[in-house]
Amino acid sequence: MRKLFQLILLLMMVGGMMTSCYYDNEEELYPTGQICDTTEITFSGDILSMADNFCQSCHSGATPSGNLNLETYDQISAAAEKMYERISKPVGDPQLMPPGQKLDDCTIKKLKIWIEEGKPNN
Repeated sequence: MRKLFQLILLLMMVGGMMTSCYYDNEEELYPTGQICDTTEITFSGDILSMADNFCQSCHSGATPSGNLNLETYDQISAAAEKMYERISKPVGDPQLMPPGQKLDDCTIKKLKIWIEEGKPNN
């Protein structure tokens, strides 16, 4: 009887270990997105292209939206903190820029780092 009890206890322990909780994050194990490279952020390669792709359709030309032109280094550099504040707003916030569209985390992170590094014109 005692051996039967020990065998049942052993089987329960082994079974418990085999079916224990599993908390691995699938996205960490099998990443599907691109890695965000923030090692060499440049104005010409990262920040200007961000402004070109997401801002200049409204914020350029003779009559830019909000009287905010974002075409040159000086214009973008002067507005960088406000740009970061607006693109960091949550979806649904009426001040989110671009309107109704949340930029990817990597783009937002690059702008923040560029500002923190002193907004170099490179």
